[in-house]
Amino acid sequence: MANNKMIWLGMLVLALVFGMTVVGCDNESTDNGKIENGPTENGNTDPKSLIITLLDELQDNLWLGWKVKVFHVGTSNSQAYSDTGIIAEVIKTDPDWTLIGNLLTVPLYDTNTSLQWTGSGTFDVFMVIATNFKDYWYKIGSVVFSSDTTSITIGDSNLIN
Repeated sequence: MANNKMIWLGMLVLALVFGMTVVGCDNESTDNGKIENGPTENGNTDPKSLIITLLDELQDNLWLGWKVKVFHVGTSNSQAYSDTGIIAEVIKTDPDWTLIGNLLTVPLYDTNTSLQWTGSGTFDVFMVIATNFKDYWYKIGSVVFSSDTTSITIGDSNLIN
């Protein structure tokens, strides 16, 4: 009887070891060995969020739809319109954003992996607000991402179209 229990215990241990090996080995690597969404050049792995202060004229226009997009510095308006070189974004239908008063807090998602973006450095940030008539594009400009949250302000002065 004790010998039978030892055999079953041994099989259970083998199953656990095999299961942990399969689950524990995924490091989200791609074919070229680069770890996606891993440490950036300065070692910062914090998922990034923006805290956007919306000036009064924009608060009432968010109900239909909006997007926040992150690009490399020097991205032209036409490149942003076509998403050329987009790095990260968030849209109204993504989870975990909040609007409290005039503060819109949004997590940013890597456009290649759909994981929360962990980049750091200086990037151009654009916001698109949809209305019944057209999409309004705003360029916040070059923004430094160095910690898990970055604060910016957006208003009519940022309108580019």
